[in-house]
Amino acid sequence: MTDRYGLPSGLPDSIYATWLSALREIKDSSSSAIGRERYQFCCGYIQALQDSGLLDSRVCRQLNSQVQELWVDTLTSLNRRGI
Repeated sequence: MTDRYGLPSGLPDSIYATWLSALREIKDSSSSAIGRERYQFCCGYIQALQDSGLLDSRVCRQLNSQVQELWVDTLTSLNRRGI
């Protein structure tokens, strides 16, 4: 079972906190360069969770899709504002 952010239940609280914070950081990016760095962090974090065995590949694909969608939305918003 997964929560509304795509993470399976039963993980340590620090993983949930880091993931939610990372998503919020992407959304709140003040420039495309900063957003890109935050997007890359999320991709690396997902890979680290998979490599550690905490997440299976199916969940990782879902999380990657989620973060890609958020990044595209954020980049679109930044571009509209001319940032």
